[in-house]
Amino acid sequence: MTAPAEPESSPPRGVRFRRSANLFAYWTRSGLTVRNFLTGSESVLSQQATEILGELAQWRSPDDLARDRGADVGSTWATLSELLRCDAIEAFNVPPDDAEVAMRDWRFWCPEAAIFHFGTKDVVYSQERPSRGGVVDYPVELPAATKSYPDADKVQLPPYSQTGELAETLLARRTWRRFGPEPITKQDLATLLGLTWGVQHWADFGPARSPLKTSPSGGARHSIEAYVVALRVDGLEPGTYYYDPDGHQLAALSAGASGDLVDEFLPQIPSYRGAAALVFMTSLFERVWWRYRFPRAYRTILLEAGHLCQTMCLVATRLGLAPFCTAAIADSKVERHLGVDGVGESVIYLAGVGARPPDESEWAPAANPDATPAVHPPKHARRKSP
Repeated sequence: MTAPAEPESSPPRGVRFRRSANLFAYWTRSGLTVRNFLTGSESVLSQQATEILGELAQWRSPDDLARDRGADVGSTWATLSELLRCDAIEAFNVPPDDAEVAMRDWRFWCPEAAIFHFGTKDVVYSQERPSRGGVVDYPVELPAATKSYPDADKVQLPPYSQTGELAETLLARRTWRRFGPEPITKQDLATLLGLTWGVQHWADFGPARSPLKTSPSGGARHSIEAYVVALRVDGLEPGTYYYDPDGHQLAALSAGASGDLVDEFLPQIPSYRGAAALVFMTSLFERVWWRYRFPRAYRTILLEAGHLCQTMCLVATRLGLAPFCTAAIADSKVERHLGVDGVGESVIYLAGVGARPPDESEWAPAANPDATPAVHPPKHARRKSP
């Protein structure tokens, strides 16, 4: 929202205000809190601000509000200024910015999906926790890693096959945090992109011509796009590219890429600086809005990104590479770099890959080799043969 400058002591002549469409409100111990989920601005409202906000469904002037409320214009303007500072209202004489215009398409999923989507962007990441004697002090007891029904009758299942290319690839998949210095090949990158995000066929579903890929997508909408930040890819200049899933080609968006860019985009995980390529997944929401005009559809976008990421990790594993994935992204910095607005198209997830380190261990190597955890077989693997 483009708000006016700091309000003057009296309202400008002819100005009118209306309640922002991008609000949600909730109670705290301090009072009623109103938040603009597009800008992130929020404030605990006074009783007078709450009352005036309720009267601003339509454009109203300070004079009209003061007259209808039997109040003076000065106090009414002071309350309107309070609402302006937290982006709770918009001024008629201030044109909306591009993000606010794009936000109108979110109307089908508001407020549920919009609150979650914008409320979880650009968070402050921190791995620091208080410790006692060098041991991290978590605030609550560790929950059980598996669930148990002790009173239920048990049926022991026969062993499952762990042989064959698919099983071996699944069992070898790990999240890598150390990488070798070698670049990956352009052929490997092509295989990763083509088998993960590439269009395999086109199908006609009524009025929609939809792509079919190796991963499922709700309603075959396939809203996820892939942007490649090539750091060390043999035969490809470092830079940022858009992957065209139909033409199976890269469109160069910007030149140059280094580990500094990784630090900027992934502020929580410096070990990913050694990766050879990053693939940022964005969603073009309009593809899903077109078919599903209820907020639950936002879930399908997150599910689709997860499907694609696992597919890429498995392909990378089969190629003998070191894949990883993370949602700890500096959202707005990435979106500005990619040239997307963050409203109609927004970054959702990151999958990355690098060469395996020469000293790879049996388990997924941690950034600190001393932190590599010990592993133990599950109960079914320890079961004695009859």
